[in-house]
Amino acid sequence: MTNPTPHGQVPEALRLADALDRAKCIDYCNHVQRDLESAAAEVAKLRGQRMVLCSLLGECLPVIDAMLQMPGDDDSDAHLNGGTSVSTES
Repeated sequence: MTNPTPHGQVPEALRLADALDRAKCIDYCNHVQRDLESAAAEVAKLRGQRMVLCSLLGECLPVIDAMLQMPGDDDSDAHLNGGTSVSTES
């Protein structure tokens, strides 16, 4: 804010300095606004990617669960269930 002279006039240099300060503030606000818009766009993109990944995971989990329930011929999947491979052949 500029201070007027005792006669109520604002020297030109002070008026210009005040105008420059306001312009810098506006420029900063515009910069912040662009950053916020960019961040919002990135969040929207990531939210969409998360939704796609959750959908794919939802489709895959039943298949994985079914595969884990299938009996194996040679118990090669025993390590997946925390067990050890035991031969049942005599």
